[in-house]
Amino acid sequence: MPPRQYAIFSDSSLPGFSLLLPLLLMLASIAPAQNNPINDSALRQQTNQSQLVQSLISARTDVERQTLLQSVAPAALTVMVRQELIAAGNLSRSKNDFAAALAAYASAQMLSERIGDSKGVAVALFETGRVRFLQGDNPAALALFRQSQKIDARAVQPSLLAKVLFNVGSFYFERADYDLAMKFYRESLDVYERNNGTKDDLACIIYGIGAIYYLKGDFDTALDYHRQSLQLAEETGDKETLALAFFGLAADNRMKGDYVSALEFYGKSLALLEQVKDKRTNSSERDVTTVLRHIGTTYFLQGNYRLALTYFERCLERDENGKDEFGIANSLMYIGGVYRSQGLYDRALEYLRKAQVSFEKQDYKREISHTLNIIGSVYQQQNNPRRAQEYFERALALNEKIEANGAIAATLVNLANVQSALGDEARSVITATRAAAISRRIGSPQTLWSALLSTGKSQRALGNLAAARVALDESISVIESMRAHVAGGEENQELFFADKVAPYYAMVDLLAGEGRADEAFAYTERAKARVLLDVLQHGRRSASGSMTPVEQAQDKKLKSELTTLGFELKREQARSQSDPKQLSNLQARLERARLAYEAFQTNLSAAHPELRLRRGEAQSITSQDAAALLTDDQTALVEYVVTHERTHLFVFTKQGNASNLPREQTLRSNAERTNADARTQLKIYSINIKRAELLSRIERFRQQLAERNLLFRLTARALYSLLLQPASEQLRGKTRLIIVPDDGLWELPFQALQSTEDGYLIEQCAISYAPSLAVLREMRRARKEHPRPDASQPTLLALGNPAVGQRTIERANLVLMQADARTAPAPLPEAERQVRALAQLYGARLSRIYTGAAASEGRLKREAPSFRILHLATHGMLDNVNPLYSYIMLAQDAANQSAQEQNGALREDGLLQAWELMNMRLNADLVVLSACETARGEIKSGEGVIGLSWALFVAGCPTSVVSQWKVESASTTELMLQFHRRLHASLVHTRSTGAVSLNTSKAEALRQASLALLRSDKYSHPFYWAGFVMIGDGG
Repeated sequence: MPPRQYAIFSDSSLPGFSLLLPLLLMLASIAPAQNNPINDSALRQQTNQSQLVQSLISARTDVERQTLLQSVAPAALTVMVRQELIAAGNLSRSKNDFAAALAAYASAQMLSERIGDSKGVAVALFETGRVRFLQGDNPAALALFRQSQKIDARAVQPSLLAKVLFNVGSFYFERADYDLAMKFYRESLDVYERNNGTKDDLACIIYGIGAIYYLKGDFDTALDYHRQSLQLAEETGDKETLALAFFGLAADNRMKGDYVSALEFYGKSLALLEQVKDKRTNSSERDVTTVLRHIGTTYFLQGNYRLALTYFERCLERDENGKDEFGIANSLMYIGGVYRSQGLYDRALEYLRKAQVSFEKQDYKREISHTLNIIGSVYQQQNNPRRAQEYFERALALNEKIEANGAIAATLVNLANVQSALGDEARSVITATRAAAISRRIGSPQTLWSALLSTGKSQRALGNLAAARVALDESISVIESMRAHVAGGEENQELFFADKVAPYYAMVDLLAGEGRADEAFAYTERAKARVLLDVLQHGRRSASGSMTPVEQAQDKKLKSELTTLGFELKREQARSQSDPKQLSNLQARLERARLAYEAFQTNLSAAHPELRLRRGEAQSITSQDAAALLTDDQTALVEYVVTHERTHLFVFTKQGNASNLPREQTLRSNAERTNADARTQLKIYSINIKRAELLSRIERFRQQLAERNLLFRLTARALYSLLLQPASEQLRGKTRLIIVPDDGLWELPFQALQSTEDGYLIEQCAISYAPSLAVLREMRRARKEHPRPDASQPTLLALGNPAVGQRTIERANLVLMQADARTAPAPLPEAERQVRALAQLYGARLSRIYTGAAASEGRLKREAPSFRILHLATHGMLDNVNPLYSYIMLAQDAANQSAQEQNGALREDGLLQAWELMNMRLNADLVVLSACETARGEIKSGEGVIGLSWALFVAGCPTSVVSQWKVESASTTELMLQFHRRLHASLVHTRSTGAVSLNTSKAEALRQASLALLRSDKYSHPFYWAGFVMIGDGG
């Protein structure tokens, strides 16, 4: 029985062949026997001979048949009797009565041997082999064919021999004996080529040969064979054969790190299989499952674990329905691997143990080794290196036995990491170097970058700094080349990069230790906000113009499902006793709809190259470029890198004559002179605190602020001493800080830190935050190039206190998977006061203000591109699990609601979600989200906070004011009015020029607003004034 599917998670994920099964069934269609025709009329005249045939077939054992033959007169034993026995066997075989067929063929063989009919012996052996072939006993069939060939080569049909040779090869393939498998595949190919076999059959055999090269890690040769297979399949047009060829090409490209091409070919394979579903067998149903599993694996390798898990759970359900034990075990292994990557170790081990038992029962060596590898990695993550090493060594022994080079390389990387954890750095270098060598040879970038990272870290631990740098540099180069082949849009890009920042940070650690600040800074920037940088440097393409009519219909359908699914449970939710099972089911369907749309968007990227985000080696920023961002000597650029063992602080400043003056004198001095005498200074400071401890302190500080705890000052001073005090001399006298946080530092309100007993950082300087300095540079460049509206055009669009209908409330609860749809958000009279006060401040000519039912999602989408400042004062909700489904709550469009209800679709549901913001095209310089937790989201290594503020950057807005926690409405209104008064004053100040610009920076305006609350009696606690931050260009 041929192998049926890929393994997973090590970079040796292999194509097993569920897809071979339907083609083998096709190959098994047997041509009519080429024996001499039987003269039926003559046989009917020989009644005695017919009776003899029936007696021989009816005999229960070979001994009885031999006895019967001995009792018959020799003259009655003729060739015609043998022919009648063969004919009877063929008839029984056609009826799937294999027992009767085997009895007839055995009798024919005995009779032929008795009368010296060598041709009859050969024919009987061949026909017996055909039955064994149909029974799935390919080794027995091959042995019988071999015997038949030795006696009379003409007795064996070449096409059937080739089929059996191929199936025997697949038998050995399944048992991971790739040398024997290749031997039989090659022999099968030779037989076909010598006898002009069909192109479909040749395509299958060539595919199998390519698969063996794949398993041995020779992906380039595998790709060549699979291309040949595709060419043959295209000539015949057989959809199942084409599906197989595309499947092989997808696997090859995935292993070479080209995920775009992999998903494109998987999609074609799946589409072809769907087209032949009317002819589908249990085997071809497994083929569909196999392709789905591989699509899930591709998402897994890109770091999209949620989407991968959805595919694997779907595969498990299909496997269980089809009672496919091998498929069930694979799905369990895949799911366990996802849970491992998500840090759910107990759940991972539960699934992996089940998979291990099943694989061992079925003796699938390759899959056993993969499962052992994943279990070992679980123990490694649980800081149990000894136990992990045991599993890795068992996996390595199995992989070396079956010569699975990709799996060997992946296991060696794991072993090298364990050896390093155990303090054996020298051995770790040897192991990782071997893994890198194999990875280079087989062309596997996924394992190569990991092997090089392990080499670099161990070399540094041994003091071999030059060798460490070479290894880390190559690791980074491999990752950079892989980025060009990631499938999907911005979210998939950041998911891919999230687990690959380690070599960049390892290089920063190394260079910082050597005091090489410039080079360390360059690697820091290369690791941050790469997706945003790609968007800002290269722009985005709209998918609408590239989609086919079918894709447009699918896009419309999926969007409709996203905005309407779950409304059938409104009545259920509104009932006093709702059905928890029904609620859970509908919530699960909504999650599946989200993932289906995400998968659709990714597949669009694979199918339309013009939609792919241009990326690769970005124009990273150097220390000289960063220095250009310092427009005066009163600004400091502060950037952090958080590693597991320590945190690094980079500080850029220009040192001039006024740096030691008080803040007010400094500002005047700076305005009156040039910066010709200033010099740029970059310093790096290493802070010895482990990541876990740093995150714990930040969370404690946030909790104290949320509780209005007056003891927060001790923590505020301690965090200042830890994170900024090391650079206090360099920062002395600075009036503006541009902070690039990292990891959990995105959650820290730096403005509330205290440098002295009573002094907050916000009292000393204006503060803004940026995802990276390279992103800040691009934002400023875009602002200069962006056409500025003249003073006659409206400036501000503000929406506040929207009238939220019941449908929107129910939809909100579904989006966040909440059970009680009857809970309405409280009205926001303070938000309405905010925007009405803004209308008076800016005036009717420069502003458009909407409240209540007019503050709708549709209106915002239509009008927002025409305004420079957007202000949204409403409810905001953070989705911690799926941050791009965090939303701002607005009103539904009343004009469209009735028509939408009639056709069952809600185009605008009143929830402006982050993913929708990403798809808008904003021309605003500033967006203010006056709502709760709008600065928060999922913190991703490399990219920063993924949520509403990130979506605004992607949409084209360079600056946003957002909140870090659940804010209080009255204080928020006061803060916002103070902020806009200062912002508007700056706009008015330059009205005479005919263009709208700012005299006071946006960051300074927010600082002054914060100080106004801080110095009040009612709102002096940081909870009230420190919650809002400016992210982006604060100039």
